[in-house]
Amino acid sequence: MRNSIRRKMREAFRLNKNELIEICKSNGKQISIAFVFSSNEVKSFNLIQLATQNILKEISNKIQGSNK
Repeated sequence: MRNSIRRKMREAFRLNKNELIEICKSNGKQISIAFVFSSNEVKSFNLIQLATQNILKEISNKIQGSNK
């Protein structure tokens, strides 16, 4: 179960990281990200991907907002 969740989270990040990387580069920022899965239920890939997209969008917005 743990490896399945880890693979899903890693794949969701891999598919959605490019926009965040570009925003960091254009704003001269570097960040480190750690994801912690804290549920006893195994979630679907689509749900994990949606949550990852929302988190990365929020981080991107904060990076862009910090340069104004």
